[in-house]
Amino acid sequence: MMKTNMKMLESKGIRSFSKNLLGLAATFLMASSMAADRVKLSEPQKFMDFRTPELTTARAEESFVAAINEHLEAFENSHPSIKQVTLTFTDVDRAGHVRYDVRGDHRELRLLDNFVQVRLNFDFQVIGKDGSVIDSGTKSLKKVFSITDIMMRRHSRDAFFFEKELLQSWLEQLD
Repeated sequence: MMKTNMKMLESKGIRSFSKNLLGLAATFLMASSMAADRVKLSEPQKFMDFRTPELTTARAEESFVAAINEHLEAFENSHPSIKQVTLTFTDVDRAGHVRYDVRGDHRELRLLDNFVQVRLNFDFQVIGKDGSVIDSGTKSLKKVFSITDIMMRRHSRDAFFFEKELLQSWLEQLD
């Protein structure tokens, strides 16, 4: 009798766990589809400078979209009046330029000079907490950054640091 009760409890626990797991998976899928709709690239093959030496083109696009999605999510969480910002990038000119490695192993490197220019062109829509459209339109942002040693040491691991900084300066004007 005790073994039967244990088996029933185990099977109920497994069923309950399975339901919870399915619910959690559905939540993640919905969240990822919402995030996927937040940032899009329109004809990235025509972008001015989007190459990423260490990644394939498709992986570079995914990496950029993921980084901008994460940045937008953090912005939205810190600004209670904004529910969602959606961006469709029409052109991206990243910081630095891509060159072949001089050692002859034919690797590409993204090089940053003392001054780097970043340009982002995109269509946008800002939705408020009540679901109304706060603002929408087309933006062309451009900025020249002066690279300091302290800045590079602090942010050297962030491949899209300058692009996110330029976007952040525009986002702060929305509030």
